[in-house]
Amino acid sequence: MSEEKNIHVDSDWKEQVKKEKEKLQQEEENQQQGEQDQNQMPEASFEVLVNLLATQAAYGLGLVPDEKGNPVMNLPVSKLHIDLISVLEEKCGENLSEDEKKHIDDTLSQLRMSYVYMTNAQQQGEDQQDQGESTIQTE
Repeated sequence: MSEEKNIHVDSDWKEQVKKEKEKLQQEEENQQQGEQDQNQMPEASFEVLVNLLATQAAYGLGLVPDEKGNPVMNLPVSKLHIDLISVLEEKCGENLSEDEKKHIDDTLSQLRMSYVYMTNAQQQGEDQQDQGESTIQTE
């Protein structure tokens, strides 16, 4: 008896390899483009300046973690940057466009609310610590 072998010829293997190669090249190009985008600096503008100061204020509020991922609160630094944005708003006055005015108003509003919240939270934490220490009884 003769045994028949099932031989499957994949005639499209060259096409499949070509597609995979193109896909890998496209992914590599996308990755390189992403790295270039990350290295590009934004164009200098009023919004970028406000965002730069706002980022520093947010960092002081503990909203932006440090390198280890831990929040670092420094309320005086945060207050300084919020005040700097406020001074910028006052000095620019009528020279701001509607979009710039809205951007700085929204930014200041959010930062001020966060500052008040964090200040109150810090004060409550200190009050609870003080109460906890005074109510501890030792035998």
